[in-house]
Amino acid sequence: MSTPTTSEALAAATSLARLRMPAAHEVCADRLERAIHAGMFVVGERLPPERELAAQLGVSRVTLREALARLEGSGYLRRARGAAGGAFVAEPDPEVLRARLLGRRDELAHLAEYRAVVEGGAAALAAQRAGACERAALRAALQALRDDEAAAFRRADTGFHLAVAHASGNPVLVATVADARERMFSLSDALPWAVLLETTRAGHRSVVEAIEAGDHDGARAAMEAHIATGQRELEAILRG
Repeated sequence: MSTPTTSEALAAATSLARLRMPAAHEVCADRLERAIHAGMFVVGERLPPERELAAQLGVSRVTLREALARLEGSGYLRRARGAAGGAFVAEPDPEVLRARLLGRRDELAHLAEYRAVVEGGAAALAAQRAGACERAALRAALQALRDDEAAAFRRADTGFHLAVAHASGNPVLVATVADARERMFSLSDALPWAVLLETTRAGHRSVVEAIEAGDHDGARAAMEAHIATGQRELEAILRG
């Protein structure tokens, strides 16, 4: 494959191809799907009532219902009627998810590289900028990783990585880290995450120790090593 020229690369990055503006319910469904993958809502958990959720998302209840129907049809949600009913996060079909992941292994590897660059930089800034409140939040996020239950671990794991990003003092990094994690988990949710618990805890401890020591190079290296270890374990699962 030939290397594109500067003008070719610029043209590719700034393409003026015809835009497709998604419908409001599609945007709403995508936002909820990403929240599920990030661990904001976990398997078996009921989503907030329609009126509350529609207000949070800034959409009408009609739009929200269309989004919920779309997510139910794609297997993300199940609906129940009655006083204890509502929309619940469904248990995903592991075979469907695994097949999707196997077809997108290169994308998963690219996301791991992207996360290492972005989150390594966030950790380095956190080591330079984190104050007492930010360090306390990091320690609390580290303690939250005690639960071996996969859904609870996902939520705590995401909370930790966002706490590092917050400690960087850069809101753009916070949004970028959140986006990268949502994209990664939308691919890798078919995998048995329980096997990653101990190495994840160890990686998080190394990051926190470097940040608390004010070691920005060490914090960057610890975060990069943590993400690389996770990627190797994911590849090992896929090969198995």
